[in-house]
Amino acid sequence: MSKPLRFMFVHPVDYKSLVETGFPHLGLGQLSASIKKRIPGVQTLIVRGHLQEWIHDWQPDIVGITAVSQYWDEAKFHAQRSKQGGLPVIVGGVHVTALPETMTEDMDVAVLTEGEQTIVDLVRLFQAEGEFRPASLRSIPGIAFRENGQLVKTAPRPMIPNLDLLPHIDRTILAHSYHTGMFTSRGCPYSCLFCASTRYWPKMRFNSATYVAEEICRLHSEGVTQITFLDDLFVADKRRLVEIHDLLGHKGLLGKLSYICNVRSNLVTNDLCRLLHDMNVKVVGIGMESANPTTLAYLKGEGDITVEDHAKAFQRLTDQGIIVHPSFIIGSPQETREQIMDTYRFIKEHRIPDFEVYVLMPFPGTPVWDYAAQRGLVGSDMKWERLRYMVTDFGPQSIVLSERLDYRELADLYRMFTNLRVKGRRVGMVKQAIKHPMRAVGYVVKVVQGNETLPEPYPPRR
Repeated sequence: MSKPLRFMFVHPVDYKSLVETGFPHLGLGQLSASIKKRIPGVQTLIVRGHLQEWIHDWQPDIVGITAVSQYWDEAKFHAQRSKQGGLPVIVGGVHVTALPETMTEDMDVAVLTEGEQTIVDLVRLFQAEGEFRPASLRSIPGIAFRENGQLVKTAPRPMIPNLDLLPHIDRTILAHSYHTGMFTSRGCPYSCLFCASTRYWPKMRFNSATYVAEEICRLHSEGVTQITFLDDLFVADKRRLVEIHDLLGHKGLLGKLSYICNVRSNLVTNDLCRLLHDMNVKVVGIGMESANPTTLAYLKGEGDITVEDHAKAFQRLTDQGIIVHPSFIIGSPQETREQIMDTYRFIKEHRIPDFEVYVLMPFPGTPVWDYAAQRGLVGSDMKWERLRYMVTDFGPQSIVLSERLDYRELADLYRMFTNLRVKGRRVGMVKQAIKHPMRAVGYVVKVVQGNETLPEPYPPRR
């Protein structure tokens, strides 16, 4: 009897970032579930580092690497190490979908856009031929590869029309404690200038309320008491939200779990707030971006949303006892210091104790990337780590999109926002901020080989 095929996923992250390590990579769990459903017997695992050790100990047959743009240099490094071990390499994710030309010779094939069916086709091809030959790859839609040094893209693969057809995420390789994450939709009905979601998923699709309630029920039976919905906009379909609420009530789960989700200011009505409260939503994230009308229109779209919407949403949610965790962006090309200070004053006026502030960064697949490329600030041969520099690291190497402010001025403004947040917590504006549920998020990747749990590959080693 031949040994079962082993597929090793690699997910490079910043180990010091709670945002990046706070949840397992659900997309890889979805790919694993699709492979196991369609090709029984395949073994999968996820690693984030110690690649050579894992290749030696686990002896995978295929390596699959997913990476966002700011970790594409790490993806190239892992691909090189995998190739040195004689392994075929598949890459995927939003970065390579937007810029397939950044593939290296160590990468055999790239999966473009969503990959549940594509990954199954590639595994079957490898099982049949033992390699990825260009002549055979041409028959698989939704991929890119190099042939004689030239980039080849096959016909686009249609989006999955019904997300309920996908198996529930394979969580056997994704350990979680009482708090875990869920995706219940793909895409967003809005097109913020800095976001690649609507370019990656042009049409928003939803899991049904029944599918969502079943997954919540399953997670609750496994000891989960808190779920973060990682959708771009969980509340986009109000009717579905009501159905989810009612199904949870029928299952006796209302009040048994608490939730965190993302909302949008102009959608926050009193009825929505009462519904979220009744579902036991404890925290909502809102991408407010700016409290200056001109900057807000630039980032979010003319006429879509107003500063008044932000103020009303914050008050309505707070009145229901829901913690509001807004985020803001500074450093748009034409934004002045005074316009940035409008956002600062908004936070002070509304006594918002817990928020995030970011400097606008150009990520591939967004209009902001196109703007930066036209100015010669970014390109397919850049150092990708430049996209993850925080403002405290700003210097000559940083990407500054502002045409009004230099990096020193932006860094100074960023420190003002940070000090405001620290001061808000110290004076106790809202005691809940200290007990913010999102601060307890954490997970350890669980890698299973038969019945043996192997040590987590942490920290990364080069």
